[in-house]
Amino acid sequence: MSENDAEGWSGEDRRAAPKGWTFKREVSLGNVLTILLLATPLFIWAVNLDKHVAMQDVVIVALQRTDDRHDQQIADLKREIQAELIEISHKLDRLNERNGR
Repeated sequence: MSENDAEGWSGEDRRAAPKGWTFKREVSLGNVLTILLLATPLFIWAVNLDKHVAMQDVVIVALQRTDDRHDQQIADLKREIQAELIEISHKLDRLNERNGR
């Protein structure tokens, strides 16, 4: 090997060259615009999601009220049917007593 070849591999230039990743303390306009273009739709999505959740809460409350009202109506109808069945039972008992004499 010649002196020039050995110098090329072990000289100051070789040792001064950065190895691996390097970071600079500057930010390019392209990077800023890219970050803004990616962050803006994410922010809009989060705001719309919040509105959607709030709207769903209103719908859930309305459905709960409707469900409670239906439960009350079913309970009322059940009581009415039971009262009518008791009344029919008494009428049948009276009919049996009249026909049994």
